[in-house]
Order: sequence, then structure tokens, then C-alpha cells
Amino acid sequence: MKQLDQTKIQQLKEAFLHAIDLAGNVHRLHLKTQVSEASLNRYRSGRQDIINAPFFTLLQLFPELEIQYFTPKPESDIMLEDQMLKIFRDLSHEEQINCLTLIAAQYPERIKSAAKAQRSKR
Repeated sequence: MKQLDQTKIQQLKEAFLHAIDLAGNVHRLHLKTQVSEASLNRYRSGRQDIINAPFFTLLQLFPELEIQYFTPKPESDIMLEDQMLKIFRDLSHEEQINCLTLIAAQYPERIKSAAKAQRSKR
């Protein structure tokens, strides 16, 4: 298993301590989040590591938490896709068909797998 990024672990720990500061104290954070004071104190003291907190607890502590499943595409890739779509949309219907025919001839396996995936969705 890939070792966790130490920077991210430190950010989580700092965010937790900041949450306590924003709430005023552990008791107020408990009232705000419904996470038990005992758990909050264990995380604060280091007796239990916040990185091992249940996911639900993290959601209670950080309701604006977002998960990034994949690394976003670079801006250059998005721009290229936008340019390709603009060119394609500017083609006539007949030119679009010719374009797709050329792509299908060049990449037949990708076309087959995409068509298979589309059929399985039905």
C-alpha cells in the first residue's frame, strides 16, 4: 500500500486543531459536530491519531470536505478537447460523418470498446 503523503497528514492534523480553535474549545466542537468529547480529546492529545478517525467522523468535523478521485486533466488537455470539439461542430453533417469514419479506421479497437460499453448501459 502506498504510504500517505506526510504533508496531507500534517494538514489534517492542523485542520483539526484549527477546528477546535474556531469552535472555542473541545466541548463546543463536540456540541457543533456531535463527535464525542472523549474522541476529540484523544485526537487532540495524540493518544489516537486523527488520520485513523472513521470517515463519518471526518465528515462531521469537516462538513465541506471534498474528495478528489482522480488528478484533474491539465489545462492544456482541456483546451485541446475544446478546440477539437469546436472544429468538429463547425463541420457539415457529411464532414462529421467522414471525420468519424477516419477516426474509426485509425482506432477500430477503441470504437468497438466504446460501442460495447454504450450497449451495456441500455
